[in-house]
Amino acid sequence: MSVDPEEFEEFRERYENLKDKVEYVLRTYPTSRNSDELLWWLVLKIFYPDVYEEFRKGVKRGYIPFEVLSKIPKFETISRIRRKFNEKGMYLPTDEKVMIRRKRGEKKWRKLMAKD
Repeated sequence: MSVDPEEFEEFRERYENLKDKVEYVLRTYPTSRNSDELLWWLVLKIFYPDVYEEFRKGVKRGYIPFEVLSKIPKFETISRIRRKFNEKGMYLPTDEKVMIRRKRGEKKWRKLMAKD
């Protein structure tokens, strides 16, 4: 699949900040709502294609240089953005089991935080 460089650059500019990028992936790829790992991977692959390739090569070598890691958004940041959308009732999981598991985890976390 060949992409016109100008068209791709326009696409990247439209999704300048990370929140917009995460929202694009959640909206376009509903299965990413069920897995933060998949969500992170798709954000990386779609919006950071050069770094994605460097990352893939590093995985094959068994070593990912820090310089490569420092170019990509942190997994936790992307996960947190997804959780913020979920708090607003947006882009909820499409898998009911995932929804139940997350609700249970949230209840446990809130109970733990209330003790402090």
